[in-house]
Amino acid sequence: MSSSSLSSPVTATAKIPKRVFTPFTASEVDRYNRGNLIQPSKEFPKVIAGKRTFDDTTTLNSAAWKTCTHPESALYFCDIQRRIFTDSDVRDVKILRTIEKCILRLSLLAKSHSITFPSPSQPSSLPLELVLELTKGKRKECRYYFVDVQKRVLF
Repeated sequence: MSSSSLSSPVTATAKIPKRVFTPFTASEVDRYNRGNLIQPSKEFPKVIAGKRTFDDTTTLNSAAWKTCTHPESALYFCDIQRRIFTDSDVRDVKILRTIEKCILRLSLLAKSHSITFPSPSQPSSLPLELVLELTKGKRKECRYYFVDVQKRVLF
């Protein structure tokens, strides 16, 4: 797969976001302070005996993105084919568009460093992965890191 495959819903002529691109590490993911909390209810929910799966049934605006649940119960989103992961809520069309534009810009950045992302699958190597996080507030950032799965390195 070439880096152009990253631009799927966003064309190369799309306006690139004015976000600051900031590298970060896995330990800096802001998973627990997002403010997206479920409001408590005074009603006790009815739970079917033995039920162990509680999937999010919200419709996504993109067939590529899937909802996933972190082992510690936090919701995140992934595009398995492109091997991209984010905690940013891509169910929101505006956030999805911003994420896709950031992916396009990061693929161009990777290409300028001779990194093909996603990397071609070869029997002897695993592909690269990308993790993104959009920040809120006055300073709009797209925080990111790449993962070389085979070498187990963040870069």
